[in-house]
Amino acid sequence: MSLVTVAEYASHVEADLARLKLFGEGIDAHIMDAGMASLGLGFMTPARLMVLREDESQARDILALYSAELEELHRRQIVDDDDENAPWREGTPPEGAPS
Repeated sequence: MSLVTVAEYASHVEADLARLKLFGEGIDAHIMDAGMASLGLGFMTPARLMVLREDESQARDILALYSAELEELHRRQIVDDDDENAPWREGTPPEGAPS
């Protein structure tokens, strides 16, 4: 049983979210070096997300899609926050929207 690194994260929280995404897709993943990342030293020793070698390709594909989804959500949030015509500018923010 050989583990390979499929991603590195400066934050333990980001690594754990990615681990949970893989878990939801049926891939068992483990986080190594999370202690340093939780101390704010992830830039020196990032949290490594590791999977079995036979799951590597599928895990990388899932993480690539996950990363693209996060980037799109971030882009939308920035656009919506700057949009003076956003629906919540006239009243209550939609459920789940940042306040």
